[in-house]
Amino acid sequence: MPASRDASLRIKALDLANAALTGLLVALQTYVEASKAPWAGPLEARIWDYLVDATERRKLPFPSLG
Repeated sequence: MPASRDASLRIKALDLANAALTGLLVALQTYVEASKAPWAGPLEARIWDYLVDATERRKLPFPSLG
């Protein structure tokens, strides 16, 4: 799959593009979770790995208050 090019690097534009891609991933995950196909389990695991990793990358450090 060829890489996409963002029309703008403004935060708002990137947020909109990210929201669209997240929507596609949620739709794919919904389909995969309902599938009984042999490829569904490994793909679902990869989706969850991505979601966990993406959450970790977005964590903000919270300094100790002690």
